[in-house]
Amino acid sequence: MVLAAVIAIAAAGCGGGGGGGGDRLSKSEYEQEMSSIGKDLQTASSGIDLTNTNDLGKVADSVAAFKKELEAAANKVDDLNPPADAEEETGKIADALHAFAGEFGKMEEAARKGNLADLQKAQQAVITEGTEAQKAAQALKDKGYNIGDLGS
Repeated sequence: MVLAAVIAIAAAGCGGGGGGGGDRLSKSEYEQEMSSIGKDLQTASSGIDLTNTNDLGKVADSVAAFKKELEAAANKVDDLNPPADAEEETGKIADALHAFAGEFGKMEEAARKGNLADLQKAQQAVITEGTEAQKAAQALKDKGYNIGDLGS
């Protein structure tokens, strides 16, 4: 399902492109931040059911709530200062989270208009946009980062 891919990607890389001038996070701190943001997204996603096409208003409401969580996660990622060897991948994941939030916005709009074709199109875009983020998450794993169960 689309949500599982988004959550896995989000949880895998939560750590952004450089929160200001402070010290970089240690590997352990970075892993803790990733896990925390990923868990928040997992919790937020539990209320979404994109298969309930009989009540698109309810779908739109749940998608809107998750979009807010994605935006919050993306902003947290942007504010982190990851270890140097995780910076590139972290940036890619931050970009993906922002893109996911945009696509969930499109899903919300389509659901509110009752446009199933556009809803499905936005879902597909999430999957497509997730490819680079999945590569980045795997690269973090390959570097020895423990990104938790959601990254698998």
